[in-house]
Amino acid sequence: LDIFGFETFDYNSFEQLCINYCNEKLQYHFNEHIFSLEQKAYKEEGIDVSQITFADNQPTLKMLEEKKKGIFAQVDEEMTVPRGSDQTLLTKISKQHDKHPAFRKPGVKTNYERESFTVVHYAGPVMYNTTGFLEKNKDKLSDDLEKVITGSKSEFVSKLIPASAGGKKTGRGTMSGKTSIGSKFKNQLNALMQTLNATEPHFIRCIKPNDEKEGNIFTAQMVIDQLRYAGLLEVCRIRQIGYPVRKEFKDFYRRYNPTIKPGVKDVKALTARLEADGLLPKGEYQLGKTKVFMRNGPYNELEAAREIALKDQAILLQSYARRFIMRARYLKYAKTIAAMQDGMAKRDYEKLKSAIQDAGDLPHGGKHLTVFADAQKVLRRLEEEMAAVKLLTDAIEKRDYSLLMGAIGRCEEMKFSPPEVKKAKDLKKLIEEERAAVKALAAAISARKLDDLKVAMDKVSKLKKTDCDEWKQAETLKKRLLEEEEATKAVEA
Repeated sequence: LDIFGFETFDYNSFEQLCINYCNEKLQYHFNEHIFSLEQKAYKEEGIDVSQITFADNQPTLKMLEEKKKGIFAQVDEEMTVPRGSDQTLLTKISKQHDKHPAFRKPGVKTNYERESFTVVHYAGPVMYNTTGFLEKNKDKLSDDLEKVITGSKSEFVSKLIPASAGGKKTGRGTMSGKTSIGSKFKNQLNALMQTLNATEPHFIRCIKPNDEKEGNIFTAQMVIDQLRYAGLLEVCRIRQIGYPVRKEFKDFYRRYNPTIKPGVKDVKALTARLEADGLLPKGEYQLGKTKVFMRNGPYNELEAAREIALKDQAILLQSYARRFIMRARYLKYAKTIAAMQDGMAKRDYEKLKSAIQDAGDLPHGGKHLTVFADAQKVLRRLEEEMAAVKLLTDAIEKRDYSLLMGAIGRCEEMKFSPPEVKKAKDLKKLIEEERAAVKALAAAISARKLDDLKVAMDKVSKLKKTDCDEWKQAETLKKRLLEEEEATKAVEA
């Protein structure tokens, strides 16, 4: 049901009276519907709502629509009275409803006020000027217009107004056989209400934020007036004086059990504890069959207490989470430090290198720790030793005397004695012996002494250095010397 707006202008006449009468009627239906829904909800849950009342605008409706005594009835009656006028109508209305709480007599300050009466509607008082009331209430076309239409040669036009519609002038100033605008409006409204009462209504309220018809403009007074005229403030009042907050037992227990320590097992015990703690004052709530009914004050207090309780729980969870994170970090740090210590103890290069890399996750990268500095020193020492061993290995493989001397000297400087050093020294000594044997062989060749040559060749043969040039020269020379020796013996013989 889209209820059209309540109207109140600087000048209000018969049209506004009809519109506002309709709104008054619809508002009564709306209030009754809302209140009945409230009563139904309370009744289903067994809640006592005897103290809840709602603003009943029935007296105002009665003043407007009552037969014979109502304002609309008086307007119709004044149309039948000889010499009836808007002024006499105002006098009779004022006299009839002078003591009615929803009626106010004409004012005296201005002509407009002197010609007006005021009706206190649900949305506020509205002053109606009676000037033109009787004329506007007549459902009558101009006599000339009726004559032209009914006398038209066009069959369609002539039938627009039935022959009996115009009626005949009576001796009391109105038209017989016709119904006034007010009566028609009232009858149609009653028919509408019968339809509404037989349905399940849904109410649509459209709020206009400003008169400029532009976005991002909110005229507060204009909006509050519309809310008041639409009766929504009365709905809020009805809900407010009752128990506007309703929570199912399960939801209530889940939300508010954390607010007490220790917790309880059911809703009844929970509400008793909350009442004892002052969070749910007696009389501000009621237990239904499946729901807890509360007023806004205690509800806000409970929500605030719940926020505090949840905050405390959140802090507790955060402390556990922080403890877990810090313990995990500590264990990781301890494992990294232990790995560095173990790597140094075992002088395990790969393990030590991996541990130092992992130390990057330590606070300050581990640079403030003595064990980290020691591990770096050991790692550098191991790298130097590995480099020295590689030099020794390469020199041994190449049998390079200069490389051997350099590698051995490097190890002696480092005070490093791996097995490769002994091998290198043995090889160095062997190379020196080989060089000495070859040199002695060369000297023997130069001296051309067979005995010295044989001794030198025997030493070179033992050292397995027979691949040198001197060995070949020695073999040739030895053969020649032996031949010369035999020839000499033969001559002597």
